[in-house]
Amino acid sequence: MNKLFLLVILSISLADGYAQPNSKWYLRTSFSYSKGSNQTLYLFDPLFHSEFNRDEYATPSLGEAILFNVGVGYNFTKNFAVESNFAYLNGLDVPLYSFNSSSYKVAGNMTNKQILFLPTTVFTIHLKKFNPYVKVGVMLPLYNQSSMTYKLSNSNGRREYEYDIKNQLNLGINGCVGISYALSQNWEVFVEAEEDNIRSFHKEANMTKQSSQGNLSAPDPSSNFTFVKQESLSNPQSNTALNFPISFNREAYILGFKYKF
Repeated sequence: MNKLFLLVILSISLADGYAQPNSKWYLRTSFSYSKGSNQTLYLFDPLFHSEFNRDEYATPSLGEAILFNVGVGYNFTKNFAVESNFAYLNGLDVPLYSFNSSSYKVAGNMTNKQILFLPTTVFTIHLKKFNPYVKVGVMLPLYNQSSMTYKLSNSNGRREYEYDIKNQLNLGINGCVGISYALSQNWEVFVEAEEDNIRSFHKEANMTKQSSQGNLSAPDPSSNFTFVKQESLSNPQSNTALNFPISFNREAYILGFKYKF
C-alpha cells in the first residue's frame, strides 16, 4: 500500500513535466517531540549476581526526545524537491530499570544526545494553499553521546554513578507525511508525522563520575556494564558484549516553518 502511494505521487510529479515552481530554493526550521519504542536487553553487572543473585532487564533507547531541525531544500519540479536537514536530538531522561531488594533500592536512567544529517526527497501535491506531501530519506549521525545514571540507596545513605555509553555507528531511514499551508508568497507553516527506524547498539558503559551521601555500606558497581542480548542470563560468564545492530523505531510529531526565496 505504501509503495503504491509513493508511485502515485511520483507519477503526478512526472506528469507535471519539469515546470519550475516560483521559488526553487527554500529554508525550513522545525521542532518536534518523538516517542521511541525501547529495545529490551539484559544489563550484566557483577553486583547483581554477587549481591542480589539476579539479572536485570534494561531498555536502552534512542527514542523519547525533543528534536530541533534546520534545513535547505531545492525544487527540481513543482512536485519534486530534495532537502538537506540537520537535527539536534536532546534525549529525555528515560528509566532503564528499577527494583527493590531487602537491602537496597537500585535504579538506572539514560539520556542520549545526537546531531543528525538527513538527506531527504520530497513529493508534493499542490492544492492551492494546502499542500500535502510525503518524504523519504536516511539518517546519518554526525555526533552521538549517551550517558547512564545508576543509583543505589537504602535507609543509611545513597550512592550515584554516571557512565559514558559507547555506541557503534547508528544508521537509519525515515519517512513522513505532512501538509503545509501558505501564509504568504514566501512563508509556509507545516505539520508532519514522521517514522524513523534506526539500526544501532550500545556496547558498554564506562564509569566517569560517582558521588555519595550518608553511610551506605555496599559493594561498588562494576567499573563497566555490558549490554547483552539473549533469552536469559543463566550463565552470564559466557555472555559477550552486544556486537550486532538492533532496530529502534521512533515516532516524531513535527511543527515548523518554511521560507521560499
